[in-house]
Amino acid sequence: ISYNSIQFGYDASTNISGGILRTGGAFFAGNTATTFNPTGGDVEIVGEINDDAIYCGNGNYFFNLRINRSPEVACYLNLFPVTIKNDLTIQSGILNSNGFDIYIEGDWINLVGADGFVEGSNRVVFNGDGIFQYCSTEEFNILEVDRPAGWSLWNLPGASISCQKYDWTQGGISLYEANG
Repeated sequence: ISYNSIQFGYDASTNISGGILRTGGAFFAGNTATTFNPTGGDVEIVGEINDDAIYCGNGNYFFNLRINRSPEVACYLNLFPVTIKNDLTIQSGILNSNGFDIYIEGDWINLVGADGFVEGSNRVVFNGDGIFQYCSTEEFNILEVDRPAGWSLWNLPGASISCQKYDWTQGGISLYEANG
């Protein structure tokens, strides 16, 4: 389903388990807790308008978030930290954290390269509880790994991961390439 912008209201609840919600404008789900809690599917941010905002906080979350904008066109996190229960994919365009933290339980896949993510002053927390969690080439401001003890964040083949600060809570980062 495609929209110019998507907003989940104060009293709305969702039962989304698959498919794609695609918006060329802003995505807003942040008024109340548990308004937007999908168990599957993608939210895809597309289009050519800079400054489109992603609001998804206050107990709300994405299952998969895909940035698929025109090259060099940014979208910005706004008002809240963002939780992604599965994968973040930056396919085209730019995701600007705008200083808001990102909590990700799945894989971080940036097909654009380092210019596809503007880390700002935020923290990205890899906190998935699955055996494997992968990351493509990326530059983070603060990278935190908070995975079950003994489980690591793996870099994808050929990936180079860097950060200004590394916070270790539990788990670890593998220093070798995953086998796909």
